[in-house]
Amino acid sequence: MDDSSSNFSAQQARIARVKHICDQYPPVVNLTQNDVPRGTEYISPSTNLNPDFVFAQDPEFDPVARGPFLRNYGWVFTDKWAIEYAKNLKLTVDIDEDEDEDEEELVQLLGGETTVDCASITDDSVVMQHKGLRQAVSLAVQDDIISDIENRMGFRVFLGYPVSFDYDFMVVLCTNYNIAKRQWIIERVTRKDIDETIATLSEIMAEPGEESKEVMWWYAQENPIGWY
Repeated sequence: MDDSSSNFSAQQARIARVKHICDQYPPVVNLTQNDVPRGTEYISPSTNLNPDFVFAQDPEFDPVARGPFLRNYGWVFTDKWAIEYAKNLKLTVDIDEDEDEDEEELVQLLGGETTVDCASITDDSVVMQHKGLRQAVSLAVQDDIISDIENRMGFRVFLGYPVSFDYDFMVVLCTNYNIAKRQWIIERVTRKDIDETIATLSEIMAEPGEESKEVMWWYAQENPIGWY
């Protein structure tokens, strides 16, 4: 077996393994009681909490403690959504052709240009048609997108990595380990019921051509499930 055949077989095995893991750990709309660690009960926004609790580092899944697997509550998104958001923000992306061979190839695809003006990207442009270039632009604008969402909403959101065959990234509102504290903070800051906030974010996260996107609980790739 030559190198190309070996690489293809390894890639197929990787794809099969990822699909199997995704089937074992699918996203859900609602959690069960066993999915939420103790101490995450609802806290009324009117409750005056100790600052040490509010600003303490959030707990994460600990295999030794045998708590429930870490799950992220939020919205997965595609490269197309990220680029559309970047277009609205009029962002630009610089590609360093001296970084590596992949970057050099992307610059060649752009006709020698090293800067992508997101506002000028169309569905039939090379950025949208070439997977590697589309992913590079999407990845480059994520931090700016997260910052813009935070400015619009008035509280922090986070970039997450869901167990999914179709999506690589998501915007995270909370986890099953910090849901109580996060809900308290968000309702306290916005002075709105959490459901109103979720509805607003579901509209923001809607893919192009859609009005809303469903928020779900996704297993995190960081769990010891053989993802890496």
